Amino acid sequence: MGDTADGRVRDIFLGLDTSGFQTGLALVSGGAVLYETRSSAGTSHNESLLLLIRRALDAAGLQLDQLRGICLTIGPGMWTGLRVGLSTVKGLALPKGIAVKGVNTLRVIAATAGAGGGAVLAVMDARRNELYAALYHGTRVLIPPQAGASPFLGRLVAERQPPGDLLLAGDGSELIKPVLSAMGIRFVDSGVRLPEPAVIVRLGVELLKSEGPDRLSELEPVYLRRTDAEINLEGRLKGGL
Repeated sequence: MGDTADGRVRDIFLGLDTSGFQTGLALVSGGAVLYETRSSAGTSHNESLLLLIRRALDAAGLQLDQLRGICLTIGPGMWTGLRVGLSTVKGLALPKGIAVKGVNTLRVIAATAGAGGGAVLAVMDARRNELYAALYHGTRVLIPPQAGASPFLGRLVAERQPPGDLLLAGDGSELIKPVLSAMGIRFVDSGVRLPEPAVIVRLGVELLKSEGPDRLSELEPVYLRRTDAEINLEGRLKGGL
């Protein structure tokens, strides 16, 4: 925790997203964003993550042990990015006793887009002709996070969406739009494509208050399906039979 100019203690949280091709980071105190950035990370995040965290702390005039907590997306998303993000956070938090809270990536995307409390369909491009998707209406989870092809997910949405237009968010939005249109499902594109780091903090802090911090020894990424490496290996094995 850091001290304000008048000596009061303030709660400072780090929000981190490594679920995609970019690293998103924010430092937040009392709802105010002290620092926020997003940087292209390619497929690994290895080289950029610690440097981005160091730059953020330096820019805000903070030390790592002044953080009250670290909130991060734990999936779904890219396998390597999620592993690097989580292992980095564990390595930073454990020696300092910093609280850590993992937040579902789709929940963050929905919260970034759906401040009005209507129904939000969060959709991420999972590649291999699949999507990660979840449907939220306020605090209710109408479709839990899962992976599937667009037609399958479209049928789920048709069955479970509440009345009114659907708010669409996430980098898989363009991939599911034709299916929703063909099914007569009305939607509005929010324009949100990525999880907002400051929103990761907001949701993470809410979960910290209601659930407490995660056990670092038990915290693992949420993949929703097998990794690309496992799928490729299975294909090679079948091809050799």
